[in-house]
Amino acid sequence: MGIYEQTKAIIDEKIKGYDESVGLVRGYCKPNYHSYLKPGEHYLINESTKLAAAIFFSGYEKHYGIANKLLKKVSECQCKEGELTGLWSYFYEESLDKMVAPDWNYADFNAIPMIAILKEHADKLEAETLACIGEACLNACRAIMKRDLTIIYTNPCIMDMYVTIMCGEMFDKPELSKYGRKKLDMMYRHVMADKTFDEYNCPGYSILIA
Repeated sequence: MGIYEQTKAIIDEKIKGYDESVGLVRGYCKPNYHSYLKPGEHYLINESTKLAAAIFFSGYEKHYGIANKLLKKVSECQCKEGELTGLWSYFYEESLDKMVAPDWNYADFNAIPMIAILKEHADKLEAETLACIGEACLNACRAIMKRDLTIIYTNPCIMDMYVTIMCGEMFDKPELSKYGRKKLDMMYRHVMADKTFDEYNCPGYSILIA
């Protein structure tokens, strides 16, 4: 079985957890310290975003409809007003106000695959989906700038730069690009002075540094 067939097989397996009535993927998860939920089957917001991206980037046309539905639901799950604007909870069953503490990194984790889809596969999106995830990415930028993470947190700070710079360019929002590029310049100077990254020994983030 080639890599394309393997990818399709993985997507088919993931889609078995798709619940049409909710619009998200359900699967087993062990929540971390941000959540009060117990290990078990939950509706997974970020996994739904990543599944939609996998469908589009693999060219799995028969599932484009589901991918659009996933993205619209994920966008709907984002906080759109108040102090937590731009954030997502981990699970559909547990809203941000019910969590132990919101995870601000999730502004990045959901926006990054959305940006990739907008950049490479916008022609496969329904008009409503296009509008929804565009708004979601801009909301994520608001959360990133409100948090204004210090550059010593290398990994999430790099994600922050990517999201704000890309959204600034894609949506003609120069204030976002300016923010991201300023952070990039600050990090470059910091790394050149220290001759290393503050965070680097983390396999899950290695691709960001590369």
